[in-house]
Amino acid sequence: MVPKRTPNFWYRMVAYPTAAAAIHGTTFPAAKEAPLALPSSKGMRDSLHHDGKWPVMIFSHGVGCSRLMYSAFCGEMASRGFVVAVLEHRDGTSPSSTIVAADGTTTNMDWIQWNDLHWPDLVDQPTDDTTLRREQIKCRTAEVEAVVDVMRKLAEGERLNDELKLPNLDWARFRNIEASRPVMAGHSLGGSAALAASSKGSIDFRAVVVFDPAVQRLEPWKSSLPHPLLVINSEEFTVGREYAIFSDQVVHTVTTELRVFSIGGATHPSFSDVFLILPNAINKLTGLACPAGAVITKAVRATAEFLSGPGGHGGKVTYDDEFHDEVDRKMKIKARGRKKRSEKEGEEEGGKLYRPVGKPGELSWHRL
Repeated sequence: MVPKRTPNFWYRMVAYPTAAAAIHGTTFPAAKEAPLALPSSKGMRDSLHHDGKWPVMIFSHGVGCSRLMYSAFCGEMASRGFVVAVLEHRDGTSPSSTIVAADGTTTNMDWIQWNDLHWPDLVDQPTDDTTLRREQIKCRTAEVEAVVDVMRKLAEGERLNDELKLPNLDWARFRNIEASRPVMAGHSLGGSAALAASSKGSIDFRAVVVFDPAVQRLEPWKSSLPHPLLVINSEEFTVGREYAIFSDQVVHTVTTELRVFSIGGATHPSFSDVFLILPNAINKLTGLACPAGAVITKAVRATAEFLSGPGGHGGKVTYDDEFHDEVDRKMKIKARGRKKRSEKEGEEEGGKLYRPVGKPGELSWHRL
């Protein structure tokens, strides 16, 4: 693929200043080059580490996001004993990224807009972003493999190259991580990448955790998923086409344990830090019908409980309600705004009605 013109002009002119204004003054509760804590030889309360080793989690972000936009979830996982390696993908899905070559030179990789590209090997050019997203998933899968390889080398005592300029980091402490069977996690396209990486079979993941996986980008799905899978969806995702694809094409390909949940009132972006930063009034305008913190709390608790089981997966997840796919997916009875309640499929005056997923902020288990 080759660019037809210089992309990102309006994106830079509008999105960057708007985002900067929204997050001005916001800081992350983090310390630069903080030393890796030494794990206890015994398990600690609320910690998921075992046998004196910190487990590893790989996290893949969604489209339009970056490694910094999931600090709430990833920070909570780190506080529970995971060494969380959060990727910033160099596939053109981040607003802007910097690629550092082996010789220290840098190159900026900005957001790639699908209609800014020309595909020389295609006679008919794409009419949407599907072709680009599928290539980006391939890129992400390769990046995940590379990160896991690096984490394994660190666990074996190797240190990274000097171009990182981290003189105060004690690399020897990374011998205390267990990188042979990492947990793979991701949101949206990152969830798609997690499923793709699992199906490839090149990494023996301890478990896979996905939030609103963009399975439309993987359609038609014909692979198998050999690792324990936890899926946590927003209400927006569950009532939309993506979940229908997941239910019809992906569910039956999971060859081991599968748990699926939804959070009532949650929207697709609410797994990121975005709604934790924005004022509540703006969150409501975007469709979020539950407190932003409740989405992260439910996602963190369900993930921690699932990963606390024997072997690092399969733990009992606490939920508030049940969602019966075969019944509830056929019903649209939840009123929105001025819409009337109805058990009929289709449209009504005032817009589309939605199926019930549970009360706002509650976690519903899908009885598949």
